[in-house]
Parts: sequence; C-alpha cells; structure tokens
Amino acid sequence: MGEYVADLGPELAAAAALFKSLSHPSRLLICCQLLDGPMSVNDLEENLSLRQPNLSRELAKLRAEGVAISKRVGGAVTYQLLDERVRWILEAYRSKGTSVSSAPNFARLNGQGGTTLSQFQSTGAMFARTFDVKEDN
Repeated sequence: MGEYVADLGPELAAAAALFKSLSHPSRLLICCQLLDGPMSVNDLEENLSLRQPNLSRELAKLRAEGVAISKRVGGAVTYQLLDERVRWILEAYRSKGTSVSSAPNFARLNGQGGTTLSQFQSTGAMFARTFDVKEDN
C-alpha cells in the first residue's frame, strides 16, 4: 500500500490541499452558499452572519487557494466557485439528503431560533460519514 500512496504523490497532495481549504467551518459554509451560483459579499455576510473582516479573510483564502473567484459587478463584488472538485464534493454531500445550499446561519446557533447547535453538529457528522472521515477520540 505504501508504494501506491507514493505513486499518488501530486494527486494526494492536491486532494489534501483541497480538503484543507474546506476544513474551516466558515469556508465550507461559504462554498455551500456559492454552490447554487455567484453571490455578493453583502449577501454572504447577511446569510452567514459573519462579520465583514472575518468573511473577507476567508474569501481571500478561498481565492488564493483557487477554490473561488471574485468579480466586480457595478459597485458590488461577487464570488463564485471556481474549483469544480468543490462543486462535486458538495453535490455528493447534497445527494446524501443534506441541504448544503441552505447552510445554517451562525446567528441562529446562539439560541435565536432556527438551526440549533446540535443540528449544526449533526450536519458535520453527516459530512464526515459521507466521506468516511474517522473522528479522533
């Protein structure tokens, strides 16, 4: 098996880099929002209840890692998914019966109605099961 892994060097490194770019909850939720098409920074900020500096930092990382691309439309900046592998991963997740396009709103995790923390955690567990991710104990 070690020989097989060694033969996958560049592909394995590329896959690891892709999953690393999706490993932060905010970046994953941003990608979930972009799955159905381009969105403005203002819409992302409102939908995810992320503060603008935090959202900008995560969008910059997604842009630098080639996951998303930005475009200025009039006075607004819009983002869309660039890496089709991300779209494939999220579509596979969606096909398991989980709605990724309606990602939980972070403000709702504070007990303000809507998605609860336990529902958010179960979504993460569903993602782990979908891709056979083993949890460390």
